[in-house]
Amino acid sequence: MNIALATAAVRSIGPELLTGLVLSLLGAFVLVGWLEAPARIVWAALGIYLAIAWMVGSNWPARHRSFGWPNRVTLLRITLVAILAAALLFPELYRHHGLLMAALAMVVLLLDGVDGWLARALNASSAFGARFDMEADSLLVLVLSIAVFSTGTAGPWVLAIGLLRYLFVGLGRLRPWLAGELPDSARRKWICVIQVLALSIAVAMPASQTLFTASIDPIAVRLMLAGALMLLTASFALDMVWLAGRHRRRSTAESEAFQAEADSESAGLAAGASDTTTPFNDSRRQT
Repeated sequence: MNIALATAAVRSIGPELLTGLVLSLLGAFVLVGWLEAPARIVWAALGIYLAIAWMVGSNWPARHRSFGWPNRVTLLRITLVAILAAALLFPELYRHHGLLMAALAMVVLLLDGVDGWLARALNASSAFGARFDMEADSLLVLVLSIAVFSTGTAGPWVLAIGLLRYLFVGLGRLRPWLAGELPDSARRKWICVIQVLALSIAVAMPASQTLFTASIDPIAVRLMLAGALMLLTASFALDMVWLAGRHRRRSTAESEAFQAEADSESAGLAAGASDTTTPFNDSRRQT
């Protein structure tokens, strides 16, 4: 992003990004003061949020003047995710305070419904807002997947829940037709909710075993996570099949159009050749 665009982004959404920075630091200080987290978590939250803020500013459309309330709610969501991500550096926070971390993830999930409702109510939907919301969801799922693995609740396979979407994006770089726009789908939204719920329950499990006599069954949690992963894999497979079908139809249509144009040109050349060899235009008869 060049300096002019960066300056424009700071002027239009600078106050919102600064507010998010303050909230992320306050959240980190709460973890230090209330949960006795290491002070380094403040620096971790600061670095993660600044990286997110840079990406938001880099992708902010220059033609948009106001950030809008739906995007402000999404920014609040991603600020909370930054705090959850910073806590990953200290897995003991998730082991001893998993219920609190899971509750924070639930707040992020509930706010996901709020920003969508605001976008519809205020007629403020935009391509940037949809992408911003999607990235917030993806980052939350990735953070929770890492948290579940770091606490030993599930093996490395659980990381696939958080990485599948980024793998899909990477494949889109290799095969551009996979990066095409997909139609809205209630299936994708519900499967995202299922992933967050399943991962949040798994995050809460270690703390529940310490605090409650009737703790969550680890085997049941792993089966639940495996089911969530299968649903997510099936959803991505359906999207890939749909995109492949559209790509095939477009390729066929383009091939047929090209062939029709080539046939038309061939017919025109043939007609022109026949015109030049008629008895009235044959130069050999002019002698």
